[in-house]
Amino acid sequence: MAESSEVAKIKEYKGLLDEGIISQEEFEEKKQAIMAHGDQKGNSVSSIINEVPTATGKLSTKSKIAAGLFGLFFGAFGVHNFYLGYKNKAILQLVLTIVGFLTIIIAIGAVILIGVEIWAFIESIMILTSRKGSQWHLDAMGNELLD
Repeated sequence: MAESSEVAKIKEYKGLLDEGIISQEEFEEKKQAIMAHGDQKGNSVSSIINEVPTATGKLSTKSKIAAGLFGLFFGAFGVHNFYLGYKNKAILQLVLTIVGFLTIIIAIGAVILIGVEIWAFIESIMILTSRKGSQWHLDAMGNELLD
């Protein structure tokens, strides 16, 4: 079937993009070239291509910049994960932060707080530097974040 081979080609280029072998511009050029040819019946594959970057093929209403900034400034409280819909991870970060504050008198509290801060900082950087199609550029529903 012609559509599956075209989609397979696009997915192959998507994998190269995710690995950093080709740039976003090169990926877009290849994708447009494949879409322009269409299948043997003359139909465009643009309806299929929306499924390639994300699990749902939809755009999120959430902003990548907002999520990253929430993580940088309020990351220990899990705000960025609540914003993106990752409730379990957000609750874990919030609980660890509360436990860290409650046990700050003993050394373990400081270690917990530092650990949660590092965790949130790394997540924030990963979100802010993410590219379309990567796991860090998706919300909890699998929708692509807005740039």
